Amino acid sequence: MEKKYRITARVIDRQTSSGVPELRVEAWDKDLIFDDSLSSAVTDSQGAFQFEFDESYFTELFLDRRPDLFFKVYHEDKLIKSTEDSIIWNVKPGDTELVINVDAPTSSSPLVWRGKYEFWLTGTDHHEDTLWIEANYKNTEQPLRLTLPTLCITYADMGFANAIG
Repeated sequence: MEKKYRITARVIDRQTSSGVPELRVEAWDKDLIFDDSLSSAVTDSQGAFQFEFDESYFTELFLDRRPDLFFKVYHEDKLIKSTEDSIIWNVKPGDTELVINVDAPTSSSPLVWRGKYEFWLTGTDHHEDTLWIEANYKNTEQPLRLTLPTLCITYADMGFANAIG
């Protein structure tokens, strides 16, 4: 009878201790010659994920009795964390729970506001209770400055009043 393994884990931001969503996590078994890929999953909105596998995933030529686990965490296609330097040795069959701390990634994609018109965020600034957001309309060189005092949104220049939406 094959032994079953279940890894239940969370990926959390090292600074805030909040779960980090939408990261791809890969589980690996560390071996002398070739590491074995065991499974992969994507973190949910709370940074949680789960893997299930049996011993057929890592029992090979050397007849590994128990997996020696490490994890690789990716944001989009970029590796942001590997636990290969802190392997969990000889994991027993059954349930294993763990937490992986990462420096939360920032999106490399520009913020896009889509409505009747599209704007790409190019910068922000603030002074007292006002936030200014600068954006480009359809990536032209015509900047648009949105001013957000307290609860009111106003904007000027480029004749876009009442046009967004």
